[in-house]
Amino acid sequence: MIGTVIASCNADNNQIQQALINLVMNACQAMPESRQLVCSGLEKEGKICLSVHDNGTGIKPKHLENILNHCSPLSRKALGWV
Repeated sequence: MIGTVIASCNADNNQIQQALINLVMNACQAMPESRQLVCSGLEKEGKICLSVHDNGTGIKPKHLENILNHCSPLSRKALGWV
C-alpha cells in the first residue's frame, strides 16, 4: 500500500526519496511498452530493504563495472536503452 510505514531508520529522507525516484524513472525509460514495475520494502532484524524490480532489458555486462561511477559517460544509448 502506498504510503504505508513499515519501519523507521536514521537516514536523509530527501536522499532516499530521490534515489527511489531515480530508480523508478530509469526503470520506466528502459522498459518496453508492456511495463511492469514493482516497488517493495521490508524490515527484518532491524534492517530496512527497499526493492525496485522491472521488466526492462537490463544493463549490458560490459557496463556493470562503471554503473556506480558518477564520472562515467554512460548514457541511455551506451547502456543499450535506446
